[in-house]
Amino acid sequence: MPGHKPIAFLFPGQASQFTGLGQNLYDSFQIARETFQEASDVLGFDMAELCFHGSEEELRLTANAQPSILTVSIAAWRIFCQKTWHNLKIVGLAGHSLGEYSALVAAGAMQFDDALRTVRLRGQAMQEAADAAGETMMAALIGLTFEQIGKICEDSKVADEILNSANFNSPKQVVISGHQAPVQSAMHKAKELGGKAILIKVSAPFHCDIMKPVESVLAEHFRGVSFNDLRIPVIKNIDAMPYRGAWEIPKALVYQTTSSVIWDVSVGQLIRSGAREIYVPCPGQVICGLMKQINPEIPVYGMDDFESMRIAFEAMKA
Repeated sequence: MPGHKPIAFLFPGQASQFTGLGQNLYDSFQIARETFQEASDVLGFDMAELCFHGSEEELRLTANAQPSILTVSIAAWRIFCQKTWHNLKIVGLAGHSLGEYSALVAAGAMQFDDALRTVRLRGQAMQEAADAAGETMMAALIGLTFEQIGKICEDSKVADEILNSANFNSPKQVVISGHQAPVQSAMHKAKELGGKAILIKVSAPFHCDIMKPVESVLAEHFRGVSFNDLRIPVIKNIDAMPYRGAWEIPKALVYQTTSSVIWDVSVGQLIRSGAREIYVPCPGQVICGLMKQINPEIPVYGMDDFESMRIAFEAMKA
């Protein structure tokens, strides 16, 4: 709409969790407390206890990390939705891996309770696939070109072991995923070429062929889940294109488990759609950092706690 400020929202994925996740929002906003209680009722355990007091090891378990990040993200989104923003135009949403579920809930395409049950199941199935695969790892390779990283992965492959590019996060960062030996080899080769290699602390190797068994689990689960048309455009991880309708959602989410997350292009798609400011519902540190690598000229605002919410709302009103 003419005269309306165009903005977009990016929802975080796994590896953004930490002890105390969402506690300030919970303490500051009634709608956040209601969201945590809803999650607890759906999943049958105390979500606030897990997020606020769970150990790093507990929160790293993918079956715990996924519903906890979804809950906090939707709590932050609902805080935003309580405001009436006549001067805003939301051009689109995107979510990094797990965050795509948050984006679909925010867009009205998925019910929050369905998303909670799905990501809990998704996390459990991912952990089972990882455990069956043996020693696995994920690592971020930084400071090299996509072409260099592609060659590194080709040169690092070991017979009968898996190594895939999991996330194209920014022009400066690609995450690789797979069995321990080829990932370690790729990390070593990246350092030899002058890049950095950082181990990612997760309990499963996401977005690689080790996750293949998860596809059938989700496909069966989605037979009992209803999807709605999207009220706001959502960019898909698998191809960086907007969903064309509800019918596309289950197939894309199934394929997402083994497909690369094309994040840098997804963010670029939102910017090409007109977004001039980006907002990141809690927890936002990872996504905000990547945004500065993708396009430092676009202002990005986290929505992690009362103070960052205040700053974000001031920016929205400007």
